[in-house]
Amino acid sequence: APPAFRQRLLESIPRLRRYARSLAFEPGDADDLVQLTLERALVHWQQFDAARDMLVWLLSIAHNAHLDG
Repeated sequence: APPAFRQRLLESIPRLRRYARSLAFEPGDADDLVQLTLERALVHWQQFDAARDMLVWLLSIAHNAHLDG
């Protein structure tokens, strides 16, 4: 993934963690969800539309990952 994408990803982590904690009440489960979300985002970075808000994209990935788990 390009450096600009990775930077935006890193900047989104604090809010992503808060969201993950609202879904998974156990801190370890929330951290696992964040990790899975970041992994999926990096694997599929080319699908990200730069005109969209990265946080919204990540939250949707986290939501779907939580439902999958």
